[in-house]
Amino acid sequence: MSDIEPTDRILATAQEAVIDGVRYVNLTDQPLEALPSQLPDGLTPIKVVFLPDFSPGPRDAIPTGVCVELDPRVNPEWRRLLTYDVGCGIQMVESNVSYDTFMDQPEKWDAVADEMRSRDGGPGDIGSGNHFLDAVIDPTGRGGVRFVIHTGTPRKDDLRGQLIEAAHQRDGEQFERVYQALLRGAVENRAAVVEILKKQYGPLVHINDTTHNTYRRTDGGNIRVYKGAVPINPGELNLIPSSMDGDMILVRATDKVSTTLNAISHGTGRVVPRSLTSSETHIDFATLRRRLMIPTSISDASIRGERPTHYRDITDFRRLIGDHIEEVERYTPIAYIGQI
Repeated sequence: MSDIEPTDRILATAQEAVIDGVRYVNLTDQPLEALPSQLPDGLTPIKVVFLPDFSPGPRDAIPTGVCVELDPRVNPEWRRLLTYDVGCGIQMVESNVSYDTFMDQPEKWDAVADEMRSRDGGPGDIGSGNHFLDAVIDPTGRGGVRFVIHTGTPRKDDLRGQLIEAAHQRDGEQFERVYQALLRGAVENRAAVVEILKKQYGPLVHINDTTHNTYRRTDGGNIRVYKGAVPINPGELNLIPSSMDGDMILVRATDKVSTTLNAISHGTGRVVPRSLTSSETHIDFATLRRRLMIPTSISDASIRGERPTHYRDITDFRRLIGDHIEEVERYTPIAYIGQI
């Protein structure tokens, strides 16, 4: 990254600028000058990284697909930025089940969906929104069917209210206790989904598990907030999904992530906001269900907002993320559960 002196004017390379003394890195397909206004009011960051999966959110939160470094002395209310989607992450496990065997037993996939629905907000319920459970295969035929779990803390967990209260009270010790409990709850939630899968598909081998809503302290005492962004070091692995039936890639971070606050995307990102999905009428769900095993208990209406064309494809994502990653493996989804 080039050394750019702070200024009130925009000085930029292709992906970097300093605006009003704040250093920005832009890996989106949007003009950088339009992005700072998407940050919460009153935030005084040191550096901000907008990743390819950037998506605006509530005005009091860091947007999805963004990593921010800040000085907590300058931003005493920084904990309020950490009360959304705590611990949300993606886990991959591998089975010994072949593609043919999996596809010949749709009743097992239905049973998985039914049991997760029965958890009703408790451990093992993946929730709604963009949370999902996918079955994927290596298109070259290597290995068994793998399962990808994207979920956070169980909805019945009442800790978020305690977290918000601690953030407003600036009670650092209580905030950290509750925050860590939420992180553990999210990991346990994904573990509960794994146990449900084992009942139908036998032993599963852990491949990867990363959290994309969290924070880190730097050695210098600054705070890095990762919202829909995975904290990662060079050489570490991360799984990046696209749409419900689009390829996903397992990637290794390169040394270049040191320029992005050691942050990488948690997905390819949406290209159509959920707010616009209800007006679409021409969706060929029959063809989608032929391409992808989806339990009959999941209605077409419930997955309208997750239409594959609403998400950026892997090719476009690779163009934006550039040499911050190296592709290790690629997987093709064969089954989907979501919106239950």
